[in-house]
Amino acid sequence: MGAAGRDFHNFNVYFRDNPSYKVAAFTAAQISELDTTAGVEKRVYPAELAGPRYPEGIHIHSESKLEELIRELHVDEVFFSYSDVSAAYLNDEAARAQAAGATFVLLGSGPRESELRQLVRSQGLEATVRFVPRVPFDKLHAYTCSADIGMCIFKGTGLSSYYSLPNKLFEYLMAGLPVVGSDSPEIAPVLQQGPCGTPVPPTDTEAIARAVRALVADRQLRHAYSQAALRLATRYNWEAEAPRLLNVYEDL
Repeated sequence: MGAAGRDFHNFNVYFRDNPSYKVAAFTAAQISELDTTAGVEKRVYPAELAGPRYPEGIHIHSESKLEELIRELHVDEVFFSYSDVSAAYLNDEAARAQAAGATFVLLGSGPRESELRQLVRSQGLEATVRFVPRVPFDKLHAYTCSADIGMCIFKGTGLSSYYSLPNKLFEYLMAGLPVVGSDSPEIAPVLQQGPCGTPVPPTDTEAIARAVRALVADRQLRHAYSQAALRLATRYNWEAEAPRLLNVYEDL
């Protein structure tokens, strides 16, 4: 279960060719929110990306059907592939998986890892909630290219975050992804070039949902943003930026 493509990334670098696992399905919270009428249960992570162990691809279901999927597909473990979620939300999702008879697993790490580990200990869930380390970075681009939209939402809780320009934004450009990102002083100007994406207030969940819905519903808009992203990628990359950085050092 995941969002913003992190689940696909974890699949590609950890599960895809791992004979110890057979992935039964993906779930996504945004499916039920974005599109409940256009045959979403037919969405499939394509076989070309899923690899030879999954010749028919892997079906993507609404997260609301988690318990049903665990029972029908005989799921043993549910892997949680999100970031920047509250401990309460994590606790609720873990309870759903465990009540349906599955183990709940966390992939990766982040600023709330210690808090989440403590929550697991306090709830006595060590046997049913597992933490898996970060996956290799060198597999990231292949995964990113499999996404439809790149999400670059930073809440700006401090000046460093508010003025940040995350690497993931430029990874999205190189993958030709339309982007929904924070309307912060650094991220928004990049999105407005082309434009290649939609800036939104990072704490306004309604605005974020509207921006994503608009991209999901408009194939031509996604294509236009995608082409603009690829053009910007020829400007925003190490080969183009390195000489400028070296010039700065030479001028010191």
